[in-house]
Amino acid sequence: MAERLQHAPMTRLFEDARTTQEWQSRFGFFPVVQHGASSGPLSLMAQLLAHKENHPTATGVFKPESSNTCPKNQAEVDEYLRKKPEGGMPLGFPALSRADSGALLYWLQRGAPGPDAAALARLQRPSNGAAGEAILAKWESFLNRQDVKTRISARYIFEHLFLAHIRFDGIPGDFFRLVRSRTPSGAVDEIATRRPYDDPGRAFHYRFRRISGSLVRKTHIPYHLNDAKMQRYRDLFLNPSWSNAAPAYPSWKVDVAANAFVAFKDMPARSRYQFLLDDAFFHVMTFIRGPVCKGHTALNVIDAHFYIMFINPDSDLTVTRPDFLPSVTRYLKLPAQGGEGVKAFYARFKYDQLKYLKARQSLYKKHGSQGRALADIWDGGGFNDNAILTVHRHDESADVMKGAHGGLPKTTWLMDYPIFERIYYDLVAGFDVFGNLVHQLSTRMYMDNLRVESEDEFLNFLPAKERKKIRKSWYRGSLASAAMALFDPLYEQHIETRVRYRDPANAKQEFLAQVFNARLGPRVRGPPDAINGRPGQGPVAAAAGSAEPALARLVKRTGSFTQSLPEVSFVRVGDKAYTLIHNRAYKNVRFIFSGDHYREPSADELHVLRGFQGSHPNFFFDVPRARLDEFVKGILDGSFKRVVDTFGVRRMNPRFWELADWFNDKYRHESPNEAGVFDLMRYENY
Repeated sequence: MAERLQHAPMTRLFEDARTTQEWQSRFGFFPVVQHGASSGPLSLMAQLLAHKENHPTATGVFKPESSNTCPKNQAEVDEYLRKKPEGGMPLGFPALSRADSGALLYWLQRGAPGPDAAALARLQRPSNGAAGEAILAKWESFLNRQDVKTRISARYIFEHLFLAHIRFDGIPGDFFRLVRSRTPSGAVDEIATRRPYDDPGRAFHYRFRRISGSLVRKTHIPYHLNDAKMQRYRDLFLNPSWSNAAPAYPSWKVDVAANAFVAFKDMPARSRYQFLLDDAFFHVMTFIRGPVCKGHTALNVIDAHFYIMFINPDSDLTVTRPDFLPSVTRYLKLPAQGGEGVKAFYARFKYDQLKYLKARQSLYKKHGSQGRALADIWDGGGFNDNAILTVHRHDESADVMKGAHGGLPKTTWLMDYPIFERIYYDLVAGFDVFGNLVHQLSTRMYMDNLRVESEDEFLNFLPAKERKKIRKSWYRGSLASAAMALFDPLYEQHIETRVRYRDPANAKQEFLAQVFNARLGPRVRGPPDAINGRPGQGPVAAAAGSAEPALARLVKRTGSFTQSLPEVSFVRVGDKAYTLIHNRAYKNVRFIFSGDHYREPSADELHVLRGFQGSHPNFFFDVPRARLDEFVKGILDGSFKRVVDTFGVRRMNPRFWELADWFNDKYRHESPNEAGVFDLMRYENY
């Protein structure tokens, strides 16, 4: 979270400045390469590369948080390398291979030439030429129709897809961003605004701009468009009747534009909710991989492991009762509507949220008094695998997966439409990574409200007499208990669930088992978890020779052996890849600045997942299949240093790049549309 009183200038690559001269004049950037022929010293980058080749074994102490500066001139380079002999490039890692280093040096000695203006223009458009252009033209025509229903619908779609990396059927290998452009055709001239709902200041056209840079997993949020999706948009937004037969295009004023319940009040709420549900994994990923979810203070709003499920649209009275949302819109305000001054302070939004919850309680008391049933859980229509998601927090980052993974979670979120939309507009559309402290603090604190609402909706499916006890187990500690009682009363206590329980004292696990076995089909809940298990799942037979029975010995155990392990480790076992997650336990996540105070290390666990989970691997292990039992036993015995010495790959290990390339290549091969380069900045050295 940025600790600043004024917002910072926007420095988004390819958006907020377009030429080298603009970056240097506006933001003080300086060259690190030579341009044109020169007999003088090598460029800064070339010198740092060459220094690493000449000092390949220099280790030093690598601290990423203190290594984010670069010398500006020859005198500074000499002084920098004298003080930090380990400071050559790649910083904190072994030298590149001679072939890779030679290719870079050759390019640098030529002045690091890039594409000319014509080539840059070509890079904006599909790589397969006319065939791809025809597909983009079809979609741009669809989004830019001028009837008012299309204009409003396209604005809603854009505000939810502005972070997306969009792929199209018929344009293999390319990803695109949906942008607002000054130009209706030809080269895209993007209008850069602080938020997607900010006034563009002039006429604009929705265009698709090809992503020409490398895909980095921590920001890669893929989304798929094809003819079926276009028809789905028509069925959701254009074909149904709207509440106002003659809707007006929404204002750009912040008190309207920042709140979807105001700006898009004429669109059917059921359609908006179904739009979110259709691609719930994508929309949740925009929270997790978007700019908001970075750093310990931002991440301690969530627990280390939880499921997300959704209320069936037919059971969500906030959308089936069309009179409800208009009657409570004044209580559904978001911090971004207050700007960056006193109007953005959290307290006023908390007060409104409590009024909304009282109104919602009255709605369900009047029209839903029979209580929640299994049928009220959205089942994805039996085929949509977005219906249940798993989130793992990795201290300063997080990740989300389709399906149920990692065994029984501490908590589960159940989101209805108002929760889902508010989380999106609080954390994504309305969040300004360059904003001041007031904005970022209010955004973070408002998310506390929405987490509690989601957890409380889950509790409504459990026996009424068990709810307070289970909730109290999530918020242990006298201060947390007092804060929850004072600021987050438990609503809808009078409505008993219709879910039947054999053992109410074990209601959480029993409910999830019923959901998996009686509500969510195999395609929706995901394949059996042979390593961590899942509520209601019977024994799973492992394939002959599988590594999973041995790895399963690491899970469902607590103890001091977990403490040495990093947040996320990638493990190669033969030709298989696994992710080892340190699942940290917390007494509560109620307070923004004291998360570590409420840590409960004795309850920490390990999760082991197939493939890759997490964008910032903290360590690599390379384990021969024949020695897997030795690896597992070493971890369980607490012999972490011996495990690292035997199977680990430290930062300066000459094999580091070989294994890093293997993991990246494996990911691209197994998940070509989802894969992106892993960020190694948080890699530990041990």
